[in-house]
Amino acid sequence: MMRLARKIRWFFILVMLCSLVGTGVGAGVAQAAPKGKNLIEINFRQTDIMAVLEFYSHLMGKTFIPNPELKGPVTVISPKPVTRFEALRLLYSVLDMKGYTLVQQSGYYKIVSKSMAVHEGLNVDSITVGGDQMVTEVIMLKYLKAADVIADFRQILSPEGSIFSGKSNNYIVFTDTAANVNKIKELISHIDMPGSLPVSKTYSLQYIEAKTVAPMLTKLYTEKVGKVTQSTVQILSMDETNSLIVLAPESVHDDITSIISKLDVRTMQVSIKAYLVEVTLTDETKLGFEWMFSTNADGTDLKGALDFGHIFDPTGIANTAQEALKFSIINSDNFKMMMNFFASDDSSRVVSAPHIVALDNQKASIAVGTEIPILKLTQTSVTSQQNVIKTYDHRKFGMQLNITPTIAENRDVTLKIDQTLSSLLADDTDPDKWQSTDRAASTTVLVKDAQTLVIGGLMTVNSALDKKGAPYLRNMPVLGPLFGSQDDSMTKSELLLFLTPYVIATPDEADAMSGLRKAQSPMAVDEFGLIFDL
Repeated sequence: MMRLARKIRWFFILVMLCSLVGTGVGAGVAQAAPKGKNLIEINFRQTDIMAVLEFYSHLMGKTFIPNPELKGPVTVISPKPVTRFEALRLLYSVLDMKGYTLVQQSGYYKIVSKSMAVHEGLNVDSITVGGDQMVTEVIMLKYLKAADVIADFRQILSPEGSIFSGKSNNYIVFTDTAANVNKIKELISHIDMPGSLPVSKTYSLQYIEAKTVAPMLTKLYTEKVGKVTQSTVQILSMDETNSLIVLAPESVHDDITSIISKLDVRTMQVSIKAYLVEVTLTDETKLGFEWMFSTNADGTDLKGALDFGHIFDPTGIANTAQEALKFSIINSDNFKMMMNFFASDDSSRVVSAPHIVALDNQKASIAVGTEIPILKLTQTSVTSQQNVIKTYDHRKFGMQLNITPTIAENRDVTLKIDQTLSSLLADDTDPDKWQSTDRAASTTVLVKDAQTLVIGGLMTVNSALDKKGAPYLRNMPVLGPLFGSQDDSMTKSELLLFLTPYVIATPDEADAMSGLRKAQSPMAVDEFGLIFDL
């Protein structure tokens, strides 16, 4: 029976072909290929489209419902036999050129315009042709938001295609040619992955400040978010807990975790011991920077020199000398020897010996001096001219030292030093009149761990007049010098600053340094005779 049915089918096809030839239009030929290949030879030359559809109806064994507006001849030339699948694809291409397509329904094919096919397409998985056939596909998204990706996918669709997203559920509905729908499905399979959906995480910081890191990460990652997801990275800092709250895709969280692990590490710090020594220089005693640091043991020159950045002397005081700031580097043995010498010498004294600890690249300050009341305003009472009201401001005079250390991996320390010295001289005729001088200098020096930097060259000159003789008579005009004598004396002093940095890289080193300070503090006072004037 099956063989009989096959013969009947081919009989009708041959009859249809004969009728096409009899009409005088181009013929469509379908011939059986050699046994086992199941190929068909198709050639249409100026054949009416309705005749072509009738041929395909017999070929596919399906009912074709044509669009009433579909008219005109078509030409299809195939140089070699094709399979039934390829023959059907040729039909889709022919209809696509005329603005139509096939919509496969249950048991039949419906020919509609491509614009109408948007509402009648099939799921792409239910067809076996692909290419130009209009199909409809519903895709459920797992991680991406449907509303966020519609605008991007719409650029891929053909002019007749359509796309919309579900409002209640996270899905997208496409209608387009099977080729385009397959491309979109493949694209979604690559981008709808875990990590594309933003998630919130909290990062607790130990050593770096959250308010400093948050702007840096925000600037870095808001410009790197993928354009397909249209997500944004939000980073908030919680100063109270020193933590970050980050809303971002999982891939961004991986990068942030890596960056924080490299930045949030224990910062090296440096313990700086400072000694401020005042050395009195007289004609008999040449103790000072020039004498101590002119040459090394091997005869090499050790000293350097820098000019003052600026010198402030608003009153033009004559007893303040302008010198060059000099520096040198010594080892620990020489430093101890010099401290012992200063303690035993009457012409020198340790004015102050502060100790500070500073983080890497963080400024630390040392202030040594005295606050002195300075007359600001004098007022006379309204009720009594004899009542004078004086208003004073307090200003600190002495040394202001700012140190910014930079620690290298080999434990070398670069010290950026800003030093300011301010002095005040009273007027002999009026105790409320003062003359002040400010001197400032800056330098940057590289020293090794535990090496001592010596800065000198800050000179002051004080002059005094000592009168001796018979009372009253020595003050007489013209004859006064016959009854007395006077000596002019000048005292020159130099301030030497000794700075010794000790690198602290681990908690054990910090504990060791703390224990060393406690052990050395009482000895330092006894041995050096320190005078603290903080």
